[in-house]
Amino acid sequence: MTTELSPEEIRLQTVRTSNLWKQYTKLYSGFNSHLDRSLRDGAQIKLDDYQILTVLTDGDPDLDDFPLIRMGELSKALNASPSRLTYQVNRLEQLGWVERVEIPHDRRGKGARITDLGYEIFCKAFTLHIDSLNKTLLSGIPDGDYEVVDRVIKHILEAMEEQLHG
Repeated sequence: MTTELSPEEIRLQTVRTSNLWKQYTKLYSGFNSHLDRSLRDGAQIKLDDYQILTVLTDGDPDLDDFPLIRMGELSKALNASPSRLTYQVNRLEQLGWVERVEIPHDRRGKGARITDLGYEIFCKAFTLHIDSLNKTLLSGIPDGDYEVVDRVIKHILEAMEEQLHG
């Protein structure tokens, strides 16, 4: 059952939604553009490539090897199309930052793993990423509001996940 809104309620919803959307897109695109430039200038890596390396470094730091991540899992973690991700991983493999590996016990399955060179690049980029995050984004959040921002983002992500995946 849907409730009909009055013209005034529609106008208020439109203004609120429009303002929130504009702020979100300005924040998202502005920070990502800044971070991409910072990573390219300081570590010779694109933000999209850094994000792949970030997922490939997740795991237990006490293990000798970096985790082998299935391409499907990598695609899901990055919200990337499989074809686009395959292109990016192939390019990173040519740079020597990633290796493609057969999945044990799965003849068709392929996975990716970060190489030692890829990890060196990641570490350099990570320092720049944290510095940019702290100076550009987090410095604008008053100390008492970190938890509030974190809670709001978690609620948004949970609602989005529910809408997208039921």
